[in-house]
Amino acid sequence: MAVYLFTFHAYRSWMPDRPQGYVRKGEGVLPQDHGAAREYNDRASHPPVIFDQPKQTILVSEAQTICCENGWRLHQIATSTTHAHLLVSWCEFLEWKTVSNTLKRRLGAELSKTLDQTGPWFGRGASRKRVTDQKHFEYLMGQYLPRHGGVRWSETDTKKQTHAQRGYSSASMKDSDMTKPQTKTTQQIIGAHDEYMVNNIVRYPIALVRGKGATMWDADGKEYLDLFAGFGGPILGHCHPELVQTVHQQAQTLWHVGNLFHTEPQTRIAGAIHRHGFAGRSLFSHSGADANDAAIKLARLHGKAKPHKATGPDGRYKVITALGSFHGRSFGGMVATGQEKVRTGFSPHLPGFVHVPFNDLAALKNAIDHETCAVMLEPIQGEGGVNMPSDDYLPGVRALCDEHDLAWVCDEVWTGCGRTGRWFAHQHWSVAPDIMTLAKGVGGGLPVGVMCANEKMAAYYDAAKQGVVRHATTLGGNCLSMAVAAKIFEIIERDNLLHRASQLGQLMIERLNRFAANCPHIKQVRGKGLFVGVELTTEHQPWFKSAKEVVDTCLEKGLLINAAQSLVLRLAPALVVTDDEVHRGLDVLERVIAV
Repeated sequence: MAVYLFTFHAYRSWMPDRPQGYVRKGEGVLPQDHGAAREYNDRASHPPVIFDQPKQTILVSEAQTICCENGWRLHQIATSTTHAHLLVSWCEFLEWKTVSNTLKRRLGAELSKTLDQTGPWFGRGASRKRVTDQKHFEYLMGQYLPRHGGVRWSETDTKKQTHAQRGYSSASMKDSDMTKPQTKTTQQIIGAHDEYMVNNIVRYPIALVRGKGATMWDADGKEYLDLFAGFGGPILGHCHPELVQTVHQQAQTLWHVGNLFHTEPQTRIAGAIHRHGFAGRSLFSHSGADANDAAIKLARLHGKAKPHKATGPDGRYKVITALGSFHGRSFGGMVATGQEKVRTGFSPHLPGFVHVPFNDLAALKNAIDHETCAVMLEPIQGEGGVNMPSDDYLPGVRALCDEHDLAWVCDEVWTGCGRTGRWFAHQHWSVAPDIMTLAKGVGGGLPVGVMCANEKMAAYYDAAKQGVVRHATTLGGNCLSMAVAAKIFEIIERDNLLHRASQLGQLMIERLNRFAANCPHIKQVRGKGLFVGVELTTEHQPWFKSAKEVVDTCLEKGLLINAAQSLVLRLAPALVVTDDEVHRGLDVLERVIAV
């Protein structure tokens, strides 16, 4: 096993005649005029450097990602006032030049110039020492950092002691330390799950340990192509570098303060939803089920405030939802869900929910009575099998709600945040709900739920106007999750990912339809953007009897997709998935189905 040290210059400790805003030795602040700093640096005789700690953070984060992608083992990170040091090892048949060129190519021209390619050496001049293994590196850093006023980053270094103070010496270092596994094995992880966790879901015998973009790896090193984006959560892929940076920066600033104080990250994501949606007001929670419960409560407040012809003591309280829908597993969400299996065993149920067929305006109209306060629908059903509405359905729902003064709740937990090629799926039909719920993609994988209501509906939750708090949650809207959510909206807009989702989704549907034309086992391909359903049929006696069997076989071949209902495959990749990744995934899927 070869061991090498990468050293990154954090910033220059001394510069003559530097412009205002330059950092001085020991200062971790952002220059006030970054452009002036770069311009000055271009004229200087010294090579380019990184001027601020945030850029150092980006560089180190990117180096970590590169190591993971290439299977290199990143053993240690340390920083001083002038440098960032990374100790990296890899199999000895890989040469130093191969690794350094990979780093330089990924870091880009400006950052790669900060890389001091000292190889297995630490220090400069006569003081240079050859790094032999991890403990030797720790020993050298223990000697070096105290002299340079630096700090270390280490899981075990909570007291910031040097390794020399802990009694390490070169004589105590062993090569075996370099070969310790970075994670537990699959069986160890599964064993811990079986011992300590509630087995509420039947899981695959796979332990995923890391991800990047549309790729994940398990504890045994097997690679998977993820075309279901973590069940819709990581809408920008796994470990998007800008989201990693956002988490890092916010985690060093403020995590959570409780809901009696204002925080800036909340206002940024609420403002983005307001601008891109129907000018609504947002209330934050932890999940789609939480958001839907908040929406149901708000709809009932509307029904009680305007009872109309209702004569009972509860006023208007009924909510109409669709068969095949899914609105969560909370006590309210499971009853709203139009699938009996979700609420079996939990009776007596919360009263007031009526279920009608999806995409049937006549059935909806007939279900409305004097006690109805709201209609709750997914614009495209997710768990129901990516069921698409006809073009007149959602406009018809809007008209019925207006006619009867009902709140229309649009559950966009699956379809929001650009997945279908619009910010929110209801926009495809040029209508706006009274209340919208979001989750999954809005947090990028973090637990975020959003209930967004128009001005009229939001007033029922206005504590100042109502004189009482009608709904709240302790951790909903925490700074860390809100900063990530705001960055997700920023990236989607900046990188034009709505168009990307629409374009790539059309490519997927067209290719699958071409395959279906020659494959008797596919009944229909449907969806919008990167939310695609493939309905299978067993009429011609294929090798499979259910969609789950197809999903399981794809998983064996390294492809992650999902089954909904008995015969529908669901594909919902991240918005950053590449054309090549989509085609590779569909190659696998088509081969599996056609066997």
